[in-house]
Amino acid sequence: MPQQIPASKLDKSIHILNTLLGGLNTHLTTLVTIAKGGLLDGELLHNIHILTYNNGLIAVASYLDEINDFFIPALNPAEANSIMPYISRIKTEIDRFADIKKYRNNVLAHNLRKNDKNIYLKGHLRDYKVPQNLEEYMFLCHLLNLLTEKINEVFPGAYDRVLDEVRDAQENIAVPLQPVLSEADIKSILSTLDQDLINIPSAV
Repeated sequence: MPQQIPASKLDKSIHILNTLLGGLNTHLTTLVTIAKGGLLDGELLHNIHILTYNNGLIAVASYLDEINDFFIPALNPAEANSIMPYISRIKTEIDRFADIKKYRNNVLAHNLRKNDKNIYLKGHLRDYKVPQNLEEYMFLCHLLNLLTEKINEVFPGAYDRVLDEVRDAQENIAVPLQPVLSEADIKSILSTLDQDLINIPSAV
């Protein structure tokens, strides 16, 4: 059996890009299904749409961070010459949504604050240049799919090398994941917590 080639830093970055894109495509499929289905009542449909959209934008921001902070720095000069023209061209279109990272940081990850100020008091959320409708969101996802397809084409086998290492690592884990709390633990803790909270004297 031939010896397996160890995954490089570049391989690992490509694996992460593909994994993030897989999650993003799942979000997109969910959004499209919601938009077409009409099987849920209006308020629930709206809430699911917002949650899915927000999670999708987190994945987009993470994907762009991975490209800029890990993938590109891992390229040697020949590899950069091969792939950077494609990255630059596609990023020109991605940059139409210039506030994705800012939106992720201010709105989705950091408590609706910007420099310790309430975002709602500083300006409307729609002021951010991020996809504002399903068509724009689909366009952005399409751009990332194009980019990932090109990366996989230029670096064949990179994703699979890391996937093989991931599978090997998982097979070597002897102890399966165990829940921190059992169902009985949760019921007991909540019962005790409810009683403790009732018994705390009011300071008012």
